Parts: sequence; structure tokens; C-alpha cells
Amino acid sequence: MRCKSALLGALLLLTGACLTAVAANGTCIQNDNHPVDDTSGLGPCKRCASDNSRCEKCWEFYGLNQRGECVDCTQPGCTQCKGDDPAFCLNCRDGDVEGSWEVGRYATTAGQCKDCPDNCAVCFDGNGACTACNAGYALGVGGTCGACPANCAKCSRPDKCDVCGWDGFVLETTNGTCVKGSCPELCVSCTADNKCLDCTYGFGVDRASGTCTECRQPGCSECGKDADRCQQCEFYTNNSTGTCEPCADARCTFCYGAPDTCTRCETDEASGQAYGPDADGACMPCKVAGCGDCQSSVDTCLSCSTGVLLDARGPCKPCTIANCKQCEARADGSEGCFECQEGYDYNYDAEACVEAAQASGPGTLPGGAAAGAPTPAPAVDTPEPAPIEVPTPAPAPTPSSGGRASLAALAALAAALAAAALV
Repeated sequence: MRCKSALLGALLLLTGACLTAVAANGTCIQNDNHPVDDTSGLGPCKRCASDNSRCEKCWEFYGLNQRGECVDCTQPGCTQCKGDDPAFCLNCRDGDVEGSWEVGRYATTAGQCKDCPDNCAVCFDGNGACTACNAGYALGVGGTCGACPANCAKCSRPDKCDVCGWDGFVLETTNGTCVKGSCPELCVSCTADNKCLDCTYGFGVDRASGTCTECRQPGCSECGKDADRCQQCEFYTNNSTGTCEPCADARCTFCYGAPDTCTRCETDEASGQAYGPDADGACMPCKVAGCGDCQSSVDTCLSCSTGVLLDARGPCKPCTIANCKQCEARADGSEGCFECQEGYDYNYDAEACVEAAQASGPGTLPGGAAAGAPTPAPAVDTPEPAPIEVPTPAPAPTPSSGGRASLAALAALAAALAAAALV
């Protein structure tokens, strides 16, 4: 057996059953959340007695015993059991969220959970007679579920289709069957003779031709069954005439019920003033000072233009983070910045707005040079060149050496002098 919380699991080890968490003084502890979805460990009592002496109603999957305690039902799929006999089930759930059963279950007179008939989603406790079938099936004689006709998505009885759910098939209204057809382009439903009954979003049926054409009402986004009658307008839909009308207030982005009953307002971009609908449906300035968005209600602020919003009804308080323009209150009570003042960037490691690095453009970089101007190269000490030794001219050759040796010596002397002149 599995308890629905760690605290109740500890009780199971001691008592063999999961019981309501009871305070030291013996008072009942009420839990407003189902213990399956709750981590507080408060227990499975949904409603305590007025004097908190006992539990009066338990959450699903628990039974109430005579001592006013909630006991965990031991049978799989049981949503309510006898508190003094948790194995005896009174109600079973229609399906298993963990996917163990595809059909519903019901409680027998012996307190056992049994499967509903095949393809049945919900059935009566006691005898198991089906009351609702799975998709693609319908109730037939004797509370059983029969399959809808071929190519049918929804039927009211096994031998009569209401909606054909497969491409290429249309409903033959005379006998409730789905027959092969060819609906016009952009048509989602048509008759057996291929006349369109309903068109896709943004298009409507042209009654004369039975085909789909664009909605003819200006500002109309949905007119599936009739191109001349709008079902959904951008601003206000007059359902009696099927026409689209502008909202009476220019600051209203959506009005419902009447053109002068606004349900959503916009912010004036020029002034930055945010507006919201009041009780009379008129767009009025947000009542919360510093509010930057109250489009759904003039009394309820969604975000502040500057500062931090601590409550939906205000006020917008200044950010406590230095140099932060827009901030928000976190669940733990701390404050976080999501937009810094101009000239500052948010540092996620420090969780602070720090001065932004200077970019190229007008300004002064360290050292006084104009930003964007070429930075002069630093001076470099140039070492003195090593002295070049000029070779001493060789003695003039004797006549026996020949003219070639004399020319080579003169060439070497000229090259040395040229190198010295370049230094």
C-alpha cells in the first residue's frame, strides 16, 4: 500500500494504514489541497468539524472511519472506501491516470472495482451499466457501446453518424453514413453532392456557389458557415447582424457585448500613459501610480513602467537595486532587476547594475584620447646600430695579379661604403 505523502507514509509503518495528520492536541488538520498534489504533509482531510475535533470529509482515495480519521483506500482505482474497512470500495474512478486501464471502472455490491463494459468510459456503480462511451462509440441496447459507422468521428447511436472525421468523406444526411466525396478547396465539411457547409479559418461559404471565399466583413477573422456573416471580429462582433463594428473608444483594442463596453485597452505610445477598462467599460488611466500595463482592468496593474510591483493593485515602489529601472518582486521576497538605467548593464553574477563598458563614439578613453580616434603607438627605444667595420683596402695588385683581382677589391670596398651610408 502506498501513502499519498511522506508524513502519512511514516504513519503507515506504525499503524498499517495511512491516517489523517492530527496535531499533538488531537485537533483535526484541514488540507485545502489534495494530498497527492501537496507537499505540506497536512494530510487528507478536506473538511474538519466546526470544533476541529474530527474530520467530516476526506479527499478522494480515502475513507472516513468512525473516529473521524481519513484512511487510505487499499484497492487500486478506488476513489472512496469505507473508513473502517479500506479494502471495501464504494466508488471507483473512470480511468487510471497511470495508464493501467483504458476503460472505466465501477464498484460492485461486494466492494470490488471492476472494469466497465468494453469501450465504455463511465458506468454505474453496482451493475456496471454504461452511461458514456469512448470516442468512436455510442450507447446501444442494454447499456453497451457499439462502434460508430465506418469513417465516422462522432455518432449519437451506433447506426447513425453525426460527424464524419476523415478526409475525403462527407455525411449522407438521409441515412447517417459517411460516403466518399470531394469537398471544395478550403472546405472542412460538405454535403454528399460536394456543397460546402463550413470553411477553414478566415474563409466562409459562398451561398450561391457552395464554395469557400474570404470573409467579406472588414475586420472579420472567422465566418466559416457564411462569408457574409462574421462569427469573430477583430474588435466587436454584432451577433444579431453578423457584422463587425469598431469599438467606441479609440484606445479600446477589444470590446464585448456592445461597442462602448471595452474589455481591453492599449497604452498611448506618445505619452506612455497606460489605460484599462473601468466598471462601465470605458478606457481610463491606470489607477496604480507608475503602472505601465493595466490593459484588462483599470484597478489591476500587470507591470510597472518604473519601479517594482508588489501587488496587483499596487503600489509600484522604487527599485531598491541601485541603478535599476525596472524590477520585480520574487516569490522569496527578494527583488530582481530586469532592466537597468541607461548607461548600466546587469551583471548576473553580482546581481547588480554595473556601469556599462564605454563603446566607440564621442567620449574620452583612459589617457585622454578621443573615443574612436586612432591611438598613437607607444614610443620604443631604438638601440644604437653597431659600428660597421670598413675593410681596409688591399694593396694594389702587382702587375702579375691581373686586372680581375684589382676589380674585385674595388667592388668590395664600394659595397662596404654603401652599407655604411644607409645606416
